[in-house]
Amino acid sequence: FNDTATTEIYTLYLHDALPIFTSSRTTDPYLQYLSANPTEAEVFYRSLTIPYSEFFRNPLTFGLLEQVILPDLLTKKAVSGQRELRIWSAGCAAGQEPWSIAILLEELNTAREQPIRYRIFATDHSTTQLKLARNGIYNITALGNVRQRQLSRFFSRQGDANAIVDGLREKVKFFNYNLLDPVSSRDRKSTRLNSSHTDISRMPSSA
Repeated sequence: FNDTATTEIYTLYLHDALPIFTSSRTTDPYLQYLSANPTEAEVFYRSLTIPYSEFFRNPLTFGLLEQVILPDLLTKKAVSGQRELRIWSAGCAAGQEPWSIAILLEELNTAREQPIRYRIFATDHSTTQLKLARNGIYNITALGNVRQRQLSRFFSRQGDANAIVDGLREKVKFFNYNLLDPVSSRDRKSTRLNSSHTDISRMPSSA
């Protein structure tokens, strides 16, 4: 393991799991156990991921996006004569982050004389999470940070849930993409928001 934080997470998990599956306190026996038991390997892998999210999950971060970062990107696009902004939301889970960014861009474009076109490419390794993201239907607990005007404009009521409106759905595309894949990682341009708010020239194939 090259990444220090990842190494610490793996080590903590292995330390807890070793007594259960082996008589040793070293990692090699458990790694061998993982290689021979796909079910345990899947459990181990899922324990390292955090699929939970919500709209505008970090208000301070999204406040910075709304007030500084996104307006600056839109202005630079307008000045340069480029008419489209492309954004990559990496590790999008069930879609709350890319939909949140799309909502901000829609509101910012409303205030501009000449709106800037945009597309958001949202990726995640989990096909289960991507299915939820594409469905775009959320219960009220995921919408705690959504303002009332945003709820009225960008969501439609579906029973006890709220669904993303069609106009917003057209702006966000979801793809299956593993950031840890050694081949794909050579092509990615990603920073930890966990989003890279920049133009991207290469994207994975849609799942």
